[in-house]
Amino acid sequence: MANRRISELQEQAGLQLDEDDLLNVVHVAEVDPAIKNKKLTISGTKAYLNVYYLPRTGGTVSGNVIIQDDLTVSGATTVNTLNSTSTSTLNALIVKTDATVTGTISGANQTINVTLTGQITYTQPAQIEYRILNATSVMNNAITSGTNYSLVNAIQPQLPGNPNPTPSASGTFTYITPSYLADTGYYFPSGAPTVSMAPIGSNGTITFNVTTGQGGTGSSSSPIQENFPNITGTTTVAPITVTVKVTPTLQSNATYQVTFSGGGASQTFTVYGNSSQQSTGFQVSSSNTVSVSLQRTGASWCDNTNSCVGGQLYTPACGAQYECPVTTPEGSGSWGAYLNGALVVPYYETWTAGNTSLSYRSAQFAGMSNGQTCEIKINEN
Repeated sequence: MANRRISELQEQAGLQLDEDDLLNVVHVAEVDPAIKNKKLTISGTKAYLNVYYLPRTGGTVSGNVIIQDDLTVSGATTVNTLNSTSTSTLNALIVKTDATVTGTISGANQTINVTLTGQITYTQPAQIEYRILNATSVMNNAITSGTNYSLVNAIQPQLPGNPNPTPSASGTFTYITPSYLADTGYYFPSGAPTVSMAPIGSNGTITFNVTTGQGGTGSSSSPIQENFPNITGTTTVAPITVTVKVTPTLQSNATYQVTFSGGGASQTFTVYGNSSQQSTGFQVSSSNTVSVSLQRTGASWCDNTNSCVGGQLYTPACGAQYECPVTTPEGSGSWGAYLNGALVVPYYETWTAGNTSLSYRSAQFAGMSNGQTCEIKINEN
């Protein structure tokens, strides 16, 4: 090497260095000038560099490492805590201890193999739940005869597209207790069956996504079917019937005709004297009423003072006197309509002899209950 420049020496390939190959090093801290030039082996150089730089074979980095571009790892990576501030793409996920997911796991439908050696906990967000109460069948089973009735609130929600309860992911809803309603003019002879909401949640109050039912998935097309309510008792449906009655107090020449009309055949009474007439089991109308028409039907009579309404002279029956028509009362009197003995206002009229024509009068009994008595009282003396 004497008298030759470094540039003039034969080149040694860097990748072909041996561990024992030597480098010339000037040790500036050496006091003795005679020994400042020292030798350094390749293995010693590597040991020095390993203190300050990460070896190719791996090692430990005690400080922060910032990688500005992509990092490709072909082997296993062990981290104490991994925080991702953006989207991360993982080819496979292996969880060896607990895994807690507090957000949403989403993506296209696919099958992913996950290997677990610990426990995985996933909290699924609460889903909107649809529910419905339909007690129609169990309520109808309690009516053993008759069809003239309806069920109130047997189906909740009542209308498609306007549901009640409104679908929800949480919270409670209280159903209205269903009931029975007889059609107008009908009734339940033994009373309507009793409906209890005890089997539905907490006595009719359900909690969305908590209270169980008897079917359905909770979707809009398959709502949760609530349990049936308890139905106590059975009954029939029958028409309301009443007693119709005419009570006369009449002088010997008077005859009256009274006709009652309702939901079946009409009932006509022709009365005279003091004998009352009646009929039981008379069916009221579909509007729960009984209508009455009344007229005086006999007999005509003679009057020499021209004091009767509609009187005519020189008839074969009365000659020079006035013949009063059959519809004109010969005596003073009154008529009235009575329900269970109480006067039904405004159906009451009085008159004096000969001053009115009873060709037609009418009355109506309304809001009937089964077994009541509709009575017409007529007085003429």
